[in-house]
Amino acid sequence: MCFLPLLLNPYYLIILSYALVYAIACLGVNLLFGYTGLVSLGHAAYFGVGAYMGGFLYAFSELKSLELYLLTGLVAATALAALLGAICVRATRMHFAILTLAFAQMVHSLFI
Repeated sequence: MCFLPLLLNPYYLIILSYALVYAIACLGVNLLFGYTGLVSLGHAAYFGVGAYMGGFLYAFSELKSLELYLLTGLVAATALAALLGAICVRATRMHFAILTLAFAQMVHSLFI
């Protein structure tokens, strides 16, 4: 994979990187649904909160470190997932889906 920048047009590299990011997000959904059977409709919210926190730190911080932005996004998304997981842990399958959908809509209304 390290030779691809030498062979491909930058446009295709950007498309490939987006595809790989979304593939990682889909792996999380597949892991949850495949092993537990729980339908989570809030995965995009975690994805968005992590990206928002990294972008927020980039815009309003003097620090310019990609590793710090990634770590901040990871910590924010993990903290939010732990909070929602503590709330939804006893919910049945249908209630779990409804709670995660409500959380996703709440994040959407807060950040957009």
